[in-house]
Amino acid sequence: MASKRILKKNVNYLFGDLIDECYLWMLINPEKDAAKANEIVDEAVEYYDDVMSRIASREIENANKYFNLLNNEVEQRATELVDKINEL
Repeated sequence: MASKRILKKNVNYLFGDLIDECYLWMLINPEKDAAKANEIVDEAVEYYDDVMSRIASREIENANKYFNLLNNEVEQRATELVDKINEL
């Protein structure tokens, strides 16, 4: 990962898009139960807050390794959320 700034931007865009997809699904499918989509939104927001606080942490010893692992974790979590959205 090149920098904290780029990682923050990527996380922001990624989770913003996931939340937008949930809201779009709710608009397109008003007859279906929106509770599951709201759960996915809540999960995405909770994880977003957690990962942003971890990015802002000042107590990191090996920054390159830490941010690469964090980036991989974010990608994996986003994939899981996309799968949940697709199951709606």
